[in-house]
Amino acid sequence: MTFTIELVIDNPSPEITLNQFKSTTLAAPVLAAAGTCRIRYAARKATTLNLMLRIYHNPRCSKSRAALTLLEDADQQPEILKYLENPPSEERLRGMLKKLDISAVGLLRTGENEYKTLGLDRGELDVEDAVEALLTQPKLMQRPIIETDDRAFVARSPERVKEIL
Repeated sequence: MTFTIELVIDNPSPEITLNQFKSTTLAAPVLAAAGTCRIRYAARKATTLNLMLRIYHNPRCSKSRAALTLLEDADQQPEILKYLENPPSEERLRGMLKKLDISAVGLLRTGENEYKTLGLDRGELDVEDAVEALLTQPKLMQRPIIETDDRAFVARSPERVKEIL
């Protein structure tokens, strides 16, 4: 009977090879028992790499709660911005918009009453219109938004959250 031992190393740029492992004192009994051995390198998570991780969160939104739960279950500790209580500054909003994979106009929730009240449904919107609307009515922002050092995205589906895990 032979067994396969899988040695999992949490290291994105591996410094240990199978030959290096075989030369350690741990290797002899493992290889004698197993017969074969392979090394799998596991990817590091965002917090392990000390990346910025932020979620624009609305606790009343089920999609936002689900996204936060996925992050926390994966041992991530995002900065939680309850954007309805403390709306982002114009500088932070514009910084996030540069990282998004959608336009500023695409970030607007068109089904909200405020969208119609502000007259945003009457024609073509540009980035400045969208920014002004988001600054005056943060409720219009799609949610949840997850932001890292180099990108941001609306994480309405669990698959989007899992992209960074």
